[in-house]
This record gives sequence, structure tokens and C-alpha cells, in this order.
Amino acid sequence: MYTFVIKVDKTVIEIALLRAILAITAVACFVYAKEKYPSISLIGSIVFIVASMFVKKITKKLKLNKFLFLLISVISLFIISGQIALSAIILLYGGLLKILNKGIEFIINETGIASKSIFVNTKYLWNEFNNVVIKDGLLTFDFKNNRVKYIAIEEVVDEIKFNEYCKKQLAEIKSN
Repeated sequence: MYTFVIKVDKTVIEIALLRAILAITAVACFVYAKEKYPSISLIGSIVFIVASMFVKKITKKLKLNKFLFLLISVISLFIISGQIALSAIILLYGGLLKILNKGIEFIINETGIASKSIFVNTKYLWNEFNNVVIKDGLLTFDFKNNRVKYIAIEEVVDEIKFNEYCKKQLAEIKSN
């Protein structure tokens, strides 16, 4: 049995979403400013705006996980504005984005090939394929209905063993 995860560059999406969340946090700091310390809210807004502009450099230079960066900003928002509900909503939103950004997983075994994602699970039987191979980190599905699907995978796998395994599974189906 083989399991592969699709190679996706999630950094661009994560950075854009984190920038948006930080910008919303900056606006929230300004809008929900405490009357006692309005200067702290203004400074917090400015810090969040600057952080949203340089989030990529900050996370790379400090080697911060993007979710940890989000957590720090939400805690700061709560301290500055006192808005627990808004802080919780932003944290929940960031957590949901992290969960939804999970890659698609392919499981290849004796019965066929299954793709699993958050919302859709698809199963293909071996008799639906002409060929299944890996070459240079590219998983190729050649379907009998003249569709071809190419998938870049993250895992390093012994291509010869995998290709032999797939040929064996396809040969068993043809012999039956």
C-alpha cells in the first residue's frame, strides 16, 4: 500500500490569508479602542498594519509558524481592545483555514486508488486504469476512458518498486 499527498505550495495562500486577518485585526483595534488608553489602540493598529505588510519576512526571519503568529496577534487584539468574542472569531477563522488547507491524499492498495480530501472521497478500481506510474515525482493516472491525470507528490518513493506494484495490480485485473 502506498499513500501520497499532493504537493501544493500553500505558503502563498497562507500569507495572503494571514495578511487579511492581520488587517482586520488592525481595524478592530482601532474601532474597539478602549477609552482609557486610545494611544495603545492606535499603536496596536499601526503595528498590525505593518505586520500584515511584512508577514512573510517576519515569519521567515523569526521562523514563526503562521498559526502561532495568528495566535499572538489575537491575544494582542484581546489585550488592546478587550473584545473576547471578536478575538475568538478571528482565531476560529484562522484555525478553520488551517484545517481546510489540508492537501489531497491518494491511497493506493490492492483494491484500487482512493483520493481523500476534506469534502470529497473518490475511489477508483484498478480496472478503470490503463497504467499508473511515478516518474520524477509525478504520479500519472492513465484512465481507460482516455483521461490522464498528473499529480506532483511530496513523498520520495522508490519509483521502480511502485511502478512494478502497479503493473502487477493491473496485470491481475487483465488476467481475470
